[in-house]
Amino acid sequence: MKIHSVAVLGAGAVGSYVIWGLSEKKDISLSVIAKGERAERLKAEGQVIGQAQGEARLGSLINRLIQEQRIDEIQIVSTDSERREQLYKEYNL
Repeated sequence: MKIHSVAVLGAGAVGSYVIWGLSEKKDISLSVIAKGERAERLKAEGQVIGQAQGEARLGSLINRLIQEQRIDEIQIVSTDSERREQLYKEYNL
């Protein structure tokens, strides 16, 4: 049995540790259930973390394309999300 999605109820010390540990897993859909001030903080921090991870992933893809002299693909992945996802899978990113 393989787990494909996880929901964390609350995000105190233990929940935050679980979120941190699972956030790097590309094959797991992660959701957090929280309310009030904690929900607002997690939403703001999660957007920042998600953006940084996305930028790092795209940067890795661009570096691989440059290394393999696939320069023409760089412009394509900047606008074509379907092609970008195909290349993420191709390069295991």
